[in-house]
Amino acid sequence: MLVALSTQVAFGSSQETILNGFVITGSGEKTVIVRGLGPSLATSGFSGVIKDPMLEVYDSKGALIASNDNWADVAESPFAAGGIYEELHPTSDLEAAVAITLPAGTYWTIVRSKNDPNGLSVAEVIDHSKDSDSKIVNVTGQGPVQGDRNPLIGGLRIEGGSDASLVIRALGPSLSAVGTENALSDPLLELYDSNGSLINSNDNWKDKSDQASQITAKGLAPTSQTEAAVVVSLAPGKYTALIRGKNNGTGVASLEAYKLP
Repeated sequence: MLVALSTQVAFGSSQETILNGFVITGSGEKTVIVRGLGPSLATSGFSGVIKDPMLEVYDSKGALIASNDNWADVAESPFAAGGIYEELHPTSDLEAAVAITLPAGTYWTIVRSKNDPNGLSVAEVIDHSKDSDSKIVNVTGQGPVQGDRNPLIGGLRIEGGSDASLVIRALGPSLSAVGTENALSDPLLELYDSNGSLINSNDNWKDKSDQASQITAKGLAPTSQTEAAVVVSLAPGKYTALIRGKNNGTGVASLEAYKLP
């Protein structure tokens, strides 16, 4: 079961954002925790973090359904001491968090910097009702890639009693067709386990014919031959996917993970 996505990027201008998307299927509702982190990353050894992230949550029609600047400013915040999500509160009062219960559908979250044009930030989507009849079946993280030193980093967490079969894609050129400016021209995809060992990688999704056939059969073929994709079976645990630009390329890229039936 796919239960969490985190997307880490380095902002290079005040116009850049982290865009996360997720799809819920099933008959029941699902409680999702969305967080935008910045200052707390410094305690994990990161430098140049943004000081004040803000987040917004939208439904599939583009309607704003939740937003937050500073989680601690919310009266009777569910993340405060004694709240039902106390264990998930950000460690900085300037970081953003919302808990929202949603029916089946497609949703998008945006994390942006309030004041800093440059800096590192992380956007998270966490499934907090794993016993629900509904499931998160695919997640997307989109943001800027700034050369080899600042890739787009996506964290995935798998839970449950069995392996999860996924198609993971790194998109760039096809984003231009939906209005994304400065799309990454040639993304490279790398997948690591919790020990930091490389377990899969790809440059052009058609390079491996057997894998390309599976991706095409699932209706998940990227529209550009320079985009990357892998088919993987992952045991429960934490994984990290990196998108870099070939030849130190820069631009906006999208990391997508689709859970297969």
